[in-house]
Amino acid sequence: MVEPIETTPEPLVEPVETTPSEPHPSNHRGGAEVLGFCQLAFASFMGAVQPRSATSGYAEPMNTAIFTGKASAYAAGRPGYPPEAMDYICSLVPASAVFADIGAGTGKFTELLAEREYKVFAVEPNADMRAELEKTMAPYQNAKIVAGTAEMTTLPDDCADVITCAQALHWFDPATFRAECHRIGKPGALVVSVYNTTPGGSSLAHCESSTEAFFNNPALREFPNPQFYSRAGWLTYMTSHSHDPLPSDERYAEHLAEVNAVFDQENVGGLLRRDVVTMIYTEPLTEIP
Repeated sequence: MVEPIETTPEPLVEPVETTPSEPHPSNHRGGAEVLGFCQLAFASFMGAVQPRSATSGYAEPMNTAIFTGKASAYAAGRPGYPPEAMDYICSLVPASAVFADIGAGTGKFTELLAEREYKVFAVEPNADMRAELEKTMAPYQNAKIVAGTAEMTTLPDDCADVITCAQALHWFDPATFRAECHRIGKPGALVVSVYNTTPGGSSLAHCESSTEAFFNNPALREFPNPQFYSRAGWLTYMTSHSHDPLPSDERYAEHLAEVNAVFDQENVGGLLRRDVVTMIYTEPLTEIP
């Protein structure tokens, strides 16, 4: 089991600087290479580097409990991210990059980074989601789970080469998260926002509004990520959102009836298709004021 980082502020231990490594071997040079990386020694990453409190004045982040009771459905029902999208992200960073994945949820995106042997801080505020995240990340010694928010990650200063958030940016306060990125990002750090969107769905609206509020002039790449749901899979997916009622809610039976009706109307041969598109926004931190 990956142990979570304690969040009590302690003195910062400076990372050990080494010669920057060569880019990831799967690189296709699909975007600008991030410069100025320095690698954290593995011992420092996993143990010696201690978290600290953010210095911003942001008091109490909102929405940290909104997924309580949804973690199991989220882990089982939400779509992942296509290999082509991950290859693109890898093409922008060296193999030595340290990632800070903010709003890691149950680890849908985080696991794909850890599988590629990147060192990852996985920051998640919700206890239920973090419990699923621990299950997902248990096989990976190169990941460390952190109880923190986007606005107050508790990570050390200058600890991340790449700051990512997948399906999460719309939950963050843009100005305060921007300041936190500048605190935890190393010189030359890259910020990446990833969204699985469905045409006409609320995810597309969340994606467009949040990236517009946060970024300055990001590069955008899109990758097809079609999803096919059985009835059981559709029911799980449609009970994983923040606005979906829990079984204890009085609207739950009505909600399930509506979800089943959509499946009955739209399935073909027992499968319902959604043409999900994975959208990846990237911008060097130096370009984000």
